Amino acid sequence: MDIIRPDNTPYAAWQPRHARVYLKRGVPWVTWSTLTLSVLLWLADQALGSLWGDFLITRWLMKVPAVYIVHTGQWWRLWTPVLVHANLVHLGLNMYALYLFGPTLEDLLGHKRFLALYLTGGLWGNALSAILTPYGSVGASSALFGLMVGLMVLVQRHRPLMGLWGQRLYQNLLGLLTLNMLASFLPQVDLWGHVGGALGGLLLILVGGPRWKLQPYPFEALSEQEKAAFFLKRIMPLQLHDEHSPARWYAAVAVLWLVAVLAVYAVGR
Repeated sequence: MDIIRPDNTPYAAWQPRHARVYLKRGVPWVTWSTLTLSVLLWLADQALGSLWGDFLITRWLMKVPAVYIVHTGQWWRLWTPVLVHANLVHLGLNMYALYLFGPTLEDLLGHKRFLALYLTGGLWGNALSAILTPYGSVGASSALFGLMVGLMVLVQRHRPLMGLWGQRLYQNLLGLLTLNMLASFLPQVDLWGHVGGALGGLLLILVGGPRWKLQPYPFEALSEQEKAAFFLKRIMPLQLHDEHSPARWYAAVAVLWLVAVLAVYAVGR
């Protein structure tokens, strides 16, 4: 791939032999905040259960049928179930999955878009489950399915840019998604929550997701160590630039949220 070196920059002078997509990795604070909050809520609920014999936090945040949500006005239940879990194993599996690929996707999308994708997957999973099942449910699985499917679509859409790393990531995600979808048919597992979460993530990335192209990474934004490393190895760092407007993403989020809420309202009223 031919990359044009901008004039009047060090890239033009050192004539790099290779190019590499460079992600300036910050702290994935949405991933860590979500993980920490989920663990703290589980610990707090266990304490409440020991003291009062009732898991008050789970009961207040869990997903319930659409009729109950509409008639009580407790609309937060379409999002909050992603923060509470049935037991320690349930919590551990979901948080481990978030730990595995959450930081990578947050680096690619940025904090705000990552959070929007997580909540959209959770919303669509809980909404579909509220419409189609009469039972309560909890867990971040719906949001995680949205993340996995969304990341897979992003990788496939940008295969030439992702290279071997993208191929391996896609294969790993495909295997993980297949195993989790098979597990969705086990008793006491919310199949429709998983399906809805995957559908929400898929639609958000298809409709509003980024369309990346490569451009040179600003030399002045690199640290001194990074400048030296790239210069010695004659590597030109590139960055992903989204050709779509941010407004497209947030419009897609607004539409998908509105559709899910209206569907719950239509069934539950």
